[in-house]
Amino acid sequence: MLKAIPWLGINGLEIACALLLLGLFGWFLRERAPTAPGWIALLIVTPVLFLTAAEGTQFLTMDEVGIFIRLFTADNRAMDQVMLGVFGASLPISLPLTRILEASGLSADAIRMLLKALWWLIGGGVAILIARLLLQFAGFSRQGSQVPLAFAFAGILTLPTVQLALKTFNYDIVSSGLGIVAVLMMLKAVAEGDAIWLKQAFIAAVIAAQEKLTAGPILLAAIIAIGVTRGAQEDRMTGRFVRAAISAATYVVIAMAIGLVLRALLWLSGPPVLPHFYWSTAVDAFSSWLWVPLKYLLPIETILAHRSVIALATAVLVSAAAGLIAIPASPASAWLRRLDTPPWFVYAAAALVPAFVFGLGTFGLLTVQGYWAPYHPRPVFDGVLLQELNLVTLHTGASSPTQHHLEIVLYALAVTVAAVPSVLWAAGAGGLVASGLALVTRRALDPALKPALVLSLLSLPLPILAALGGVPFAHRYFNLSLGLLACALILLGLALLRPMQRRIYGHLVTALFFLALLVEIAPFRPLFAAFRPLWLTYGDARKAEPGRLNPSWMGWGEDIMIAGKMLEAKCRSGAPELEGVACRDLTLHMMSSGLWPGRHAIKVLPLDSGKVLDSKADYYIVNRLYLIQNFFAVPPIEPDYRVSFRGYDLAWIYRGDRLGAAGYSFRKPGT
Repeated sequence: MLKAIPWLGINGLEIACALLLLGLFGWFLRERAPTAPGWIALLIVTPVLFLTAAEGTQFLTMDEVGIFIRLFTADNRAMDQVMLGVFGASLPISLPLTRILEASGLSADAIRMLLKALWWLIGGGVAILIARLLLQFAGFSRQGSQVPLAFAFAGILTLPTVQLALKTFNYDIVSSGLGIVAVLMMLKAVAEGDAIWLKQAFIAAVIAAQEKLTAGPILLAAIIAIGVTRGAQEDRMTGRFVRAAISAATYVVIAMAIGLVLRALLWLSGPPVLPHFYWSTAVDAFSSWLWVPLKYLLPIETILAHRSVIALATAVLVSAAAGLIAIPASPASAWLRRLDTPPWFVYAAAALVPAFVFGLGTFGLLTVQGYWAPYHPRPVFDGVLLQELNLVTLHTGASSPTQHHLEIVLYALAVTVAAVPSVLWAAGAGGLVASGLALVTRRALDPALKPALVLSLLSLPLPILAALGGVPFAHRYFNLSLGLLACALILLGLALLRPMQRRIYGHLVTALFFLALLVEIAPFRPLFAAFRPLWLTYGDARKAEPGRLNPSWMGWGEDIMIAGKMLEAKCRSGAPELEGVACRDLTLHMMSSGLWPGRHAIKVLPLDSGKVLDSKADYYIVNRLYLIQNFFAVPPIEPDYRVSFRGYDLAWIYRGDRLGAAGYSFRKPGT
């Protein structure tokens, strides 16, 4: 079940996950009787599911190795992660499950793989929910919309950062996935005037913020929106303020109660001794964003020691904000309902915002190079908030503060554009053309355009503010904004499918979309994190330079599994360079802390010293991430094998005797 099927790469657990998610998707397609569009949707989605499920449980990234060590340690059980503001929602489920699996006698590798499979299923379910919401925004009825649903589902599921979140056992898929769901539900409440959507958005936002504090602003927005909606029902200004403030305060208390319930569930299966201030972390989901200004006035230790006081202050501020907004909310909403925005204005804005992102992001990809200092020194100037983390600074080599601000924003947008498949951009452009023709010929604005405009606008603040605010960033930190941007492009693509929804050529267009999407993303499996669009290449594809980055991905340990499978295949096929070496004697020495779980035909061992074993049976995987950080010197010889993703190398494999003959050892440059 956990062993990969030879020549296919996928294992039984991953096949079961793909079939389960296919069944869930089919349940959403259900009608009174099977229909041709339903079968077409299933046929289209099936290869996407199996491609994205394959090998997803067979590797661990560096982060996952650390998380599982904590999860398996009796006096920790990943509680330190909860104290850091993550795993607050999922650990109350994954920890009891882990302890049950441990008690059943399963190996650590089996538990890791089962939990990764569960995470993939959860993420897939969230993707289906997002797709359903997008179809409602676009004005598709449930009946007869199976193929458009497949389009939306595959568009979300194959977004590379979504795949990274699905295939990594951490907090991202729950936090960012439900964060997107909460945003969509709040927009549904605005569009339909139905407060039930706000309550559902609140639930999704609470879970998202408990899972990772960065979703806190979405929770605060949901609480304020509920308060404003309630307050706006009153006739008098005083009544609006009071009712809105009380409603917001009530939902703050509910959010705190949910946090306490989650902490209590975790306490039941957690370590015998809880960390200091454990229970007070229940309020961090809605109050931690007040830490940002406070950290300039108080030491972080003081802030953390007074969580309850800060939570009370946050509750007062949120309630007051809801009350103040509610005072003009009723007349303002009436004015907005009377406001007749010209359709051409909405269309132009819906076209210009993604064009702005794509244009500036592409310009950044072509003109701006990112670096890490101190490995690539940066010019020194004051008055700039720099992206600093763990003594490493992201920079562009700018020589002045003004140049830095411009280039770092361009680089953030470059990271955004590089993370979105070309097919989604093309679908969005096609939808704009189709809706533009409809606007000219029928004077009708496609219903997908307004929500697409709002979502594309909401995707902009995070990358721009991260760049200007000195917040470290990479595409995995832009999960939420990338998801919102993808939703906007998918909505535009649905506008393209609408006129041909029930026609055979419409199904053909959707099938061609899937084919193009699979062709573009397939070379980056299994993690898909190293994805870059078809039209994009990087100048350092075959070599690593100290400090030099690309906007996509530098590897995080997943390359160990790929290298190991490569050596196994070479050994079994009788490659000439392995003549006389038995597979059981073949050893892959790894420098990173990733993991290839399970039993294999070859041995995989961590690099335990700088000395190279002068042997034909010993191979060494050298990771780009380590070379750009000057952990080791770049080997002076050509590699025996490469771990490449559409021509871009993330790791190189060298045979020990060749490294020994070149006089190489694993030491820092200059030592």
